[in-house]
Amino acid sequence: MARKNRIISTMEHRIKWLSQWLEMRNYSLRDERKVFLCIIYNTAKAYLVDEAAQEKTLQINYSFTLPFSREKLQKHIFDSVDKRKSRLNYSNQKIKTLLKITDEEYAALDPDRVRREREERFERKIARNERDEEIISLYQQGVAKKEIARRFDISKKTVQRKINEHQERQKRAARDFVGTLFTMYSSSEDNSVIANSDEQKMAKLFLRSYKEKMESEGCNEQLKALELCTNTKRNLLILGSAGTGKTTLAREYLKSLSKKDRAKVLVVAPTWKAVTNLSGTTVHRAFELPCSVQNDTPIEEVPKALKNIDTIMIDETSLLRVDVLNRMIQIIRYAEQQNNHPIRIIAIGDFGQLAPVCITEDKEALEKEYPGIYCYDSPLWDSLNFQKIVLHQVHRQEDKRFADHLELLKYGCKSVVEWFNDNCCTGFSYDAITICPTNELVKEYTERYVKENWHYCFDTYEAEYDGSLTDELPVEQNIQLGLCRIMFLWNGKQYKRGDFAMIESFSDDGIDVTMEKTGERIQVQRETWTLSNGTKYTQYPMCLACAITVHKAQGCTFDEVNIDRGNGFWMPGQLYVALSRCKTPYGIHLVKPLKEKDVHADLKALGMMVNETEIEEDE
Repeated sequence: MARKNRIISTMEHRIKWLSQWLEMRNYSLRDERKVFLCIIYNTAKAYLVDEAAQEKTLQINYSFTLPFSREKLQKHIFDSVDKRKSRLNYSNQKIKTLLKITDEEYAALDPDRVRREREERFERKIARNERDEEIISLYQQGVAKKEIARRFDISKKTVQRKINEHQERQKRAARDFVGTLFTMYSSSEDNSVIANSDEQKMAKLFLRSYKEKMESEGCNEQLKALELCTNTKRNLLILGSAGTGKTTLAREYLKSLSKKDRAKVLVVAPTWKAVTNLSGTTVHRAFELPCSVQNDTPIEEVPKALKNIDTIMIDETSLLRVDVLNRMIQIIRYAEQQNNHPIRIIAIGDFGQLAPVCITEDKEALEKEYPGIYCYDSPLWDSLNFQKIVLHQVHRQEDKRFADHLELLKYGCKSVVEWFNDNCCTGFSYDAITICPTNELVKEYTERYVKENWHYCFDTYEAEYDGSLTDELPVEQNIQLGLCRIMFLWNGKQYKRGDFAMIESFSDDGIDVTMEKTGERIQVQRETWTLSNGTKYTQYPMCLACAITVHKAQGCTFDEVNIDRGNGFWMPGQLYVALSRCKTPYGIHLVKPLKEKDVHADLKALGMMVNETEIEEDE
């Protein structure tokens, strides 16, 4: 009885949403009319007698712009369906395909159902993966294939296929240097499979990092690092993978300072988006640097921001270019002489994430003078004599398998791409923001979104400024906004970077939005920033919650994201940053399957992420 009631409820709901879809199409169907009415009649017969089902179908038919006659309905719909021995048992997805219902229409019809179906697919996928793991485990324990098939109520052929698939994955992993890492970690067997010297060094780096992570289990890394920040005057280099709590640690340190001591700490970052994390300023602004490649011209005076400063905290140090770091140290040394007291440096970053942004012309100029573009390539880097602190425990991802595979990806393991393709969602979620490798792809998504949602009354909002603009801006100069979902790009009193909101209305006083997390309605005004060249720049601190680049996503945490690889990721750490923005693999939607060529890693940069940086060669 309960099952019958459930079927009736489902069929009634199907009639309802099909009628809503017809209304969305303005009751105008041509090629799909017959199919539509057949589905309606077949569905109605599940809970109504034939006469009542026919009457229900007639009512919907007469709502068409071009309805069928009663005779045609009888011949082509009623008789056709009644002749069938069994009822057509179509799924929602099958109906969606038959009627050519778009994803946007389907989502608009019943958002809860779409979300529920997606969750059910996730659960089925997880259950299937767990079952497959159990099959392999039993097989490895020596259980017969026939017995495994009996336990799971599947055919022996299916068991064999799962075993073959597992063995093939193992073979591919063995060809990749990281595929042997866990074996190497637990034994001293011959490692001749690792032929390439760079790959061999990368494997050793990962093993060392993994060992340090295991050794740190159970200890409070952040508390230990906080004590070092508070109780020592040494220069500190705080490193850690995405989600290890580097920014949280910095905030706690700043909170622990008295008002007087806090005034003596200068917080800087290489980019505007990094500045938002700790409410600091840009390196170029604080040190009064030009946007071009830095040189060693004589320093005439101490920048205003460095006067009466005891400590400089640098967030996202890994994004600092070599020439910028070199010039910073020169200015700091000059400031120390003029102020007659030392300046301590606390540098925070992750060299396994994105490399410093550098246009081709600047890169060519830098390569002539320095061995690389990273900050540690500066000849003055060693003079800082950093005490290195490496955070290993990941707090963002509670799923250990997810965190471990992210770490493998970070160290250049190509074979883990298959794991992400298997465990992340496929397709596209309209509730999630899309992360792209290029600005061009972001532009495409934005233009498509505005075109498809023109009824949201979009308009372009231009920034106001009183001078010339620099290469990097806090937010885009021209922003298209409408009565739709947006994401904040800056920290305010009532919002944080990465928060989502719905725009409710526009006025001369600002933009009224409803915060997604709290439901609170607030008014957002334009923010004003001072660029590195002194220009006052005023703009709304937001963008459409449609698509952003990987660079803009760094430092953010999302519950759900789409990842579109476009033509592929090409920079070290790019794919790692994109995937690590999410808390679980099931919140990641891969628009296109990832490829092994999307994985890139920088050996020297990753060498900074372990406590010992020298990599010994095999004897």
